[in-house]
Amino acid sequence: MKELFATIDAFSGKPDNVMAQYSGQENKFLHSVLNSLSEGVIVADLTGKFLYFNTSAQKILGIGSGDLMINEWASDSGCYYPDTVTPIPSDQLPLASAIRDNAVRNEIIFIRNQYRPDGIYISVSADSIKDEQGNIRGGTAIFRDITQQKMAEIALVQSEARLRAQFNGIPIPTYIWKKTGKDFILIDYNAASENISRKHIRYLKRGKLSEVYAHVPEIREYFLQCLHDTSLSKEMSFLIPGTDEVRDMIVHFVRIPPDKVLVHAIDVTEMKKNERDLRKLSNALEQTADSVLITDNRGTIEYINAAFEKTTGFTEEDTLGRTPGILKSGIHDPDFYRHLWNTISGGMSLRELSPIAEKGANCTGANRPSHP
Repeated sequence: MKELFATIDAFSGKPDNVMAQYSGQENKFLHSVLNSLSEGVIVADLTGKFLYFNTSAQKILGIGSGDLMINEWASDSGCYYPDTVTPIPSDQLPLASAIRDNAVRNEIIFIRNQYRPDGIYISVSADSIKDEQGNIRGGTAIFRDITQQKMAEIALVQSEARLRAQFNGIPIPTYIWKKTGKDFILIDYNAASENISRKHIRYLKRGKLSEVYAHVPEIREYFLQCLHDTSLSKEMSFLIPGTDEVRDMIVHFVRIPPDKVLVHAIDVTEMKKNERDLRKLSNALEQTADSVLITDNRGTIEYINAAFEKTTGFTEEDTLGRTPGILKSGIHDPDFYRHLWNTISGGMSLRELSPIAEKGANCTGANRPSHP
């Protein structure tokens, strides 16, 4: 680009008009040079009158200079800032700035006109043309079509925005660590990570794994193993940074080539607690002397305890998958059982003293509470 400006400047360092007073041979050579370029070239004199548009300039812009001045050409050619909607004032065009002796380098302009209805992006550099005494005689703008590059950049930004939204939308804490030397550095995290750490994770970005999880020394080995084996999962209990809570987690480590590890941390603390509570309840039900059966919301028996089997003689094989109808004594009418089922399915408890059938068709009295 500098060489091109120098070439134009060399031909323009004349005491007379910028372009008009060359010898025929010089003029022909300059036109040949400029028209061979893939870049667009525009030359204007000190008053803003266009003196030259090369072939590429007209092809790129879809429009030539006509008889317009710079202050008229901006609106006619459709010059906009990169936001594609804000028109560029004529005096802010790169060529106008160059005529004021303010060089411009790689300014991006959006062009949209009747010949370019979809619009194009161009990158413009402009400089002043001076004579041998250093007086400004005009300006030159050189530009190229960067539409494909710009559209790729826009698509990349949009893609990154979508990925960021998806990343933040993951409902479980997710982190990205990068191997740096012998350690790993936290480089990104999602919104769920902020929630579980009460936003303390913000202070840990760029933090070292060896420091953040100093209380979990084995975690570094998991990271290294992940880089070697691509992925692995571990069940762990550890203190959540920024809190005083120890949580049960299922941690998935996934390699992102070449040197990153994505970590999903699924909080299973409540599930583990529920499992422990369920085991306690199961032990209590097995040890009670009361007969217990549990059905689903359709009335299908899913569980009986040992006391039930002892009292009724019905085993799991006899009862599971069936309904409590096997216990009917024949004494109660259908309204009794309908009332019983409607009561407990409505979320209320019922206590009744009623006979139930034992295996072998005998009846036994049972003071039985029924609960939803």
